[in-house]
Amino acid sequence: MAFELTELSTGNVVGVYSTQDAALRDVREAILHGGLAAVATLALAVDDSTGSSDGSIIAEGDALAALVQHTQGSAAA
Repeated sequence: MAFELTELSTGNVVGVYSTQDAALRDVREAILHGGLAAVATLALAVDDSTGSSDGSIIAEGDALAALVQHTQGSAAA
């Protein structure tokens, strides 16, 4: 499985990660450097490279920022 960050306004993939945590670390860095606006048009999706299922969106925009806070908030403190 691969986790992809995609810029929704352009459709460009901005990062591919082997774990969700790795992708969320980059999202967290983007928020730290550019604020919530930096991730407003990003989406995190999981892609099943085996082809046994379609990929699916995990979170986008505000929900992605909330996911970062939820999963890494205590680690950042």
